[in-house]
Amino acid sequence: MTTGFIGTPYLLFALWDNGFPETAQKVLMNGACSGWLYEVDMGATTVWERWNGIRPDGSLTDPRMNSMNHYANGAVMEFVWRRIAGIEPLTAGFKKIKIAPRPVKGLPELNAEFQSVNGTVKVSYRQSGNKIKYRLEVPKGIRAEISLLNENPVIVGAGSYTFERACEELSVPPYTPESFVREVFDNPKAVEAFNRVFGGIFTGSEIAWMYRDNKTLQFMAEFRDSEGKMRLKDFPAMLKKANELFMKDWQ
Repeated sequence: MTTGFIGTPYLLFALWDNGFPETAQKVLMNGACSGWLYEVDMGATTVWERWNGIRPDGSLTDPRMNSMNHYANGAVMEFVWRRIAGIEPLTAGFKKIKIAPRPVKGLPELNAEFQSVNGTVKVSYRQSGNKIKYRLEVPKGIRAEISLLNENPVIVGAGSYTFERACEELSVPPYTPESFVREVFDNPKAVEAFNRVFGGIFTGSEIAWMYRDNKTLQFMAEFRDSEGKMRLKDFPAMLKKANELFMKDWQ
């Protein structure tokens, strides 16, 4: 993330609406600094003014200019309810709306509510196995155009609606072989988990240039294998263990 207060609220919309939804998803779910989930992993329940408002050691970047509940970076939630939950007004005052949920990898379950001037619109989905179930609620006085992926829209009035469809796997581990080394090192909880599993092979000058040159975890494993410091065949199990340790706080 290198956008400022002007660009950040529109970055994910620009990616999503111009043919790069997977990139938008990766930016949204990034746990490194700068990124929204770095803040979550540091214990945030609101969105900060600065991406690094609290450093990994717990100190504040700048106590004089460091809002812990800030509008600009917090505008990311507009993207979540408008593009992932898919709630959009079609006429002024939400008299007619569009509901077009678009689940993304990393979010196998979502519950969203929007308090419109004509009542609360609710959209939720949950994946179970190879199926996904949508639950939608349209308040009185509103007409809704429901548009599921690759289906023709249907117009409905007030009420509750449930749909079940086939779905690809949405649950993905935080770190995969394609993740960059810097994604780990820019998240203090990830550093702790990876150091516990990988030990000394995840430190040193070699890791520093892998960080600088945007090398992947797969590259790191192959490089350490060529040095004889680990066996490449052990990498999938080690990576799985590191992910489990990282996610332990979320259980």
